[in-house]
Amino acid sequence: MIGIDAKAASIRIGPIVVRVLGSSKVVQWLLPQHEDFLTEEPEDILLKVRTSSEPFLGPSMPSVRESPAGLELAYHGWRAVRSKGCVEAQIYTGPEAATRGPRRLASLLRVLMQTQLAGHGLALHGATLAQGGFAWVCVGARGAGKTTLARRYVTNPRLGDDYAVLEAEHAGFRAHGTPYTGREGTWSQPGDLPLRAIVLLKQSNRLMATRLCRSDAFPLVLRHVIAADISQYGVSRRLRVLERLVSTVPVVNLEFRRNDDIWEPVMQAVGPAYWVEAR
Repeated sequence: MIGIDAKAASIRIGPIVVRVLGSSKVVQWLLPQHEDFLTEEPEDILLKVRTSSEPFLGPSMPSVRESPAGLELAYHGWRAVRSKGCVEAQIYTGPEAATRGPRRLASLLRVLMQTQLAGHGLALHGATLAQGGFAWVCVGARGAGKTTLARRYVTNPRLGDDYAVLEAEHAGFRAHGTPYTGREGTWSQPGDLPLRAIVLLKQSNRLMATRLCRSDAFPLVLRHVIAADISQYGVSRRLRVLERLVSTVPVVNLEFRRNDDIWEPVMQAVGPAYWVEAR
């Protein structure tokens, strides 16, 4: 728990530890969303936050660009500059700071995590389920069933229903839990598991799972990548990671009805290697 007068706290977001340094009001903005993700581990990033009474307008989407000062991050309501392991940020408080302040800080933290992952990881809009000692990331359009599955298959750890973080490893990828949930606010917790498959969800009147080839999987998974850095350099780095992802991790297209048990057809589509590795 963060003390009411605390002016610093460290949180884990996926594989990244961020130490937030600012006023007691700013540090309290981490609660309650990040409370389960507090940590005493050494930080990867030091985030120094100041508040401002001057509004920051735009951009309409989070942006990242390189400049002589460092990596400049911006969104409606906040600005930041990152130089090596330190980030200097300003967040507009304004008359609705009590509600918008926590959201703006969370938005800044997500973009920071993405920049730290660049070149060796990805963030996906998807639910991360745990089964058989592995993580299974389910992606799909709104209403495809991500939150439904995350609520049905209550697992330990609960890695999230909306924001999946994947980190490249020597022989594959690892999926990490984050504090960022969908509109329904399904509870999640810190933790990580080796990634077994990406599952593309589609509501249907039948239950069928089909493993996709790499060339078919690449553009379908690309639709669900979350990224703020749309520079040529940033995009090329993410595309290289995505190419590695679909080359090393099975991607399965799953058609299902809302009440179907998905595991048997998904595991059959992934293949018998699952049963060997999970022992």
